Amino acid sequence: MDEVIRDVDTGQPVSQPKQPKKPKAKKILIGLIIVALLAGTFALGYAIRAEDEHDIPGEQQAKINDLEAQVTKLKNDLEAATTASDKSTETTIPDQETRDMITSAINARQVVNIKEHLLNKVFVIHAASEGMGGRTPSQAIKDISADIENSKTPWDFDLSSETLDKYSSGDYAEYFPAGGLVGESADGTVVSFTFNTAGKISVIFIAADSSLL
Repeated sequence: MDEVIRDVDTGQPVSQPKQPKKPKAKKILIGLIIVALLAGTFALGYAIRAEDEHDIPGEQQAKINDLEAQVTKLKNDLEAATTASDKSTETTIPDQETRDMITSAINARQVVNIKEHLLNKVFVIHAASEGMGGRTPSQAIKDISADIENSKTPWDFDLSSETLDKYSSGDYAEYFPAGGLVGESADGTVVSFTFNTAGKISVIFIAADSSLL
């Protein structure tokens, strides 16, 4: 119990002074510290969660998407090239009408006449040069036209078995499959057409001179 304090003269009890209140500034400071701690905890938790989820900025994600698209395209080109390579061993011998049409078109330099016999994606290959890859029929027609523009006629599409054996056993053997149609100009330009099992031209190989074969 609190001791009663009395006035020394009158003997009457004297009221005790009230305890001073805690300053408001201290309460505010404590509140700010609590808020700061909560904010810091939330920010730390978000940072950890973002790191765990591998949160990637939009710019980096766009670059990744672009690289993925390039990889997909390269895979598709590789598959198309592999398919063309596989089809080169799965050929069909063109009928005489087709042979005559191609022979006439090449001799007359009217390559556009063979367009209907081309696949939607034709592989055009040049000896001693990088292949031009998959070409549309229109592109392939332009390629062949440019290649035979200065060649001398007539073209021979009834080459001897010895000549064909030589070409089919050389460095470019894969472009002279059984069932293909091979022609050689009077000045030595060589062209070889590979037909797929549907009878369409899938690969066109051109050598500026037979000495390259």
